Amino acid sequence: MTVKSVGIAAQEMCTVADRQIREFQEKGTPINSDECIEISTKYSLREMILPGLLVLLSPLVVGYLFGTQCTVGLLAGGMVSGVQMAISMSNSGGAWDNCKKGLEAQGFKKTESYK
Repeated sequence: MTVKSVGIAAQEMCTVADRQIREFQEKGTPINSDECIEISTKYSLREMILPGLLVLLSPLVVGYLFGTQCTVGLLAGGMVSGVQMAISMSNSGGAWDNCKKGLEAQGFKKTESYK
C-alpha cells in the first residue's frame, strides 16, 4: 500500500511539473515549487491513513479475537518480514542507481534505454 501511494503521488507531481515546464517554455511563467510541496504534503498525509490504521489496529483486533500468543506471533512476524523487505528494497534501489550511472557513463543519457 505504501509503495502504491508513493507511485500515485509521484505521478501527480510529474503531471504538475510537466505542466509548469510547458507553461514556462510557452509563456515564461515562473516555476512554482510550492505547488509540488503542497502535493507531496497532501498525498503523504492522505495516502498513509489506511496503512497507519492497518498497523495500529491489527494487533488490537488479533489480540481481542485470538489472544496474546497470536498477537506476539503477529508482531514477531511483522518485524522479521519488515527487516527482510527493508534489505531487499535497499539492494534494489542501489541496483537501479548503479544501472543509471552505468548508462550515463557510457553516454546513453538521451536514449530510450536511459528513460
